[in-house]
Amino acid sequence: MAPLKLVEMESQTESMIVEFSDFWGMYPRRVAKKDARKAWDKITPKLHNQILIALFEWRRIWQDRGEIEYIPYPASWLNGERWEDEYPPHHRPYTAQQMVREQKQEKADESGRKFMPPHILE
Repeated sequence: MAPLKLVEMESQTESMIVEFSDFWGMYPRRVAKKDARKAWDKITPKLHNQILIALFEWRRIWQDRGEIEYIPYPASWLNGERWEDEYPPHHRPYTAQQMVREQKQEKADESGRKFMPPHILE
């Protein structure tokens, strides 16, 4: 199967329907669910995909920092439109190339075959 191009991925994400349960399941600090749902319901559904994409990046940032107790409550993150915040200067956003590499690595792990390490491919 040929890897997806970034443009194709963007068009697919625009048509995806994102629900509160998707957001809630992905958010690393699950507290005050009722407040989070209220905040989610106030946001136009057109922004839900953008929110989930940003949340994916922020999860990586929070995990790298190892400061889980400092993650904002989900409702605060949504009400403050924190998905629009700039990423820290050291953060490198996840790319389609990384996704393809990880998929190849997973297949290699399943089949026992080895692929070129990412640092050589770059």
